[in-house]
Amino acid sequence: MLEFVKKIFLMRWLWSIFAGFYLVAFVKLEVRRLKEHVSWYEQKATINRPAVNNYLRANA
Repeated sequence: MLEFVKKIFLMRWLWSIFAGFYLVAFVKLEVRRLKEHVSWYEQKATINRPAVNNYLRANA
């Protein structure tokens, strides 16, 4: 039982750290999007296209 409780606390602690990173990344993307007057779709496409191409090149 004690190991389970430790695991829950560890997961909560890690989640709070990663949630902070996600929040910072989101704010940075929003600032860039607003400064460059880019739509969400366009911004998503500029991030996803190279990632998908690199993945396919590495695993083809």
